[in-house]
Amino acid sequence: MMIFFSGNQQSFDTVYILTMKFYIIPLVFLLLSLEASGQFTNVDSTKFKMRFNIGFGAIASENPFSQKVFIDPYIDNLRTVLGGYYTGEVTDQPHPHGAIYSIFGTKTTFISSIDFYLNLLVEHRGASYGANDLNNIVVVPQIYGQVIDTLNRKKEPIAIRFLAGDLIDFKVGNGLQVYNLDVQGESLKIKYKNYYVQADHIGDVSNGVGLALEELLSFGAGLELSKHHVGLSFDLNSNNRRGREWFPHLSLTYNYQPAKFTELYFQAGSRWIDGSFRFSSSAVLIGADYSFSSNRFRLTLNPELRFYTEKYNQDYRSFQPLYRDLDNPDDYANTVGRYLYPLKNYYYSFSQWAVFTEYPRQYVFGAGLVAEAQYRIGKNFKTKLLFDYLGIKAERSGY
Repeated sequence: MMIFFSGNQQSFDTVYILTMKFYIIPLVFLLLSLEASGQFTNVDSTKFKMRFNIGFGAIASENPFSQKVFIDPYIDNLRTVLGGYYTGEVTDQPHPHGAIYSIFGTKTTFISSIDFYLNLLVEHRGASYGANDLNNIVVVPQIYGQVIDTLNRKKEPIAIRFLAGDLIDFKVGNGLQVYNLDVQGESLKIKYKNYYVQADHIGDVSNGVGLALEELLSFGAGLELSKHHVGLSFDLNSNNRRGREWFPHLSLTYNYQPAKFTELYFQAGSRWIDGSFRFSSSAVLIGADYSFSSNRFRLTLNPELRFYTEKYNQDYRSFQPLYRDLDNPDDYANTVGRYLYPLKNYYYSFSQWAVFTEYPRQYVFGAGLVAEAQYRIGKNFKTKLLFDYLGIKAERSGY
């Protein structure tokens, strides 16, 4: 960090960023070499397993009782002026003719600590468009691998977790920025006794979800006790809007687990802007996870409060409509664009960082609640009820 605070922006970009970006690569080869040499506790080269699973889902078509959800006029104006978005409303059902999808997944275990996953999402995005209309048929591959193991030592073992590829429903820290997202990247965590270091890299933060960002790098360290977890991280977000720029962030995380099925979490961060870390470029997250279960019934609750100051999300928004074919001015039978939002992700919470970055130069406060109730009817059948609420209050900063 001293290179950045004592030097100029160019020297920081050229020297420090390249050092951190390639920091993960030699560690991967180190993990693989240690695994091959038998220095991990769970190594058993005779264990080769493959597991398969398949699932189905459907989104009902619109009906006369469905309601329209209108965009905030302020957001609609920004989208129209800056992004050329051509409509002022969205429906609560983006596929008016319904949609069906199937998920086929495989898990291959080469040895007891290395797993390889391949998921294929096959989607038909609307009836009556034609049985084999390539504009509405989608196949999405998701490929990732993980290594979770313990390195032998005489006194204390070293726990290692490494993920790479398509990271599903990924979260950085406690989720002040990246959460409820499928991303591509790598994540490495090494823990010794109660101490840990962690490095996360996301190759494309924009991910077609409305964030005007490129890469994200996060490096953190912390202490994990039985009920208390404390961590400090240094993050870098890149933006190509005015050439290759990197925006540093400092973040503090805290987790408290008073009971087995209850956790309270907190994260506060500040962004380096205009020569310093300051309140006007800060953000805070407070949340909780609670779950209750019996033989047949399970209930989970996740309330959250978020607050972003006026400059924390500056230049992080993008209004490009990427989910449809832009050469087709009609919404009808136009469900596939450059980027895809998988149908299964409609069940993710509406709260995402991109929702809050649509309010530039404003103080943004969000209050959300996600509740899920499950009831098992039989051995292999259960019903689920999902409730998702997010309220946002935004105020202009005065300029």
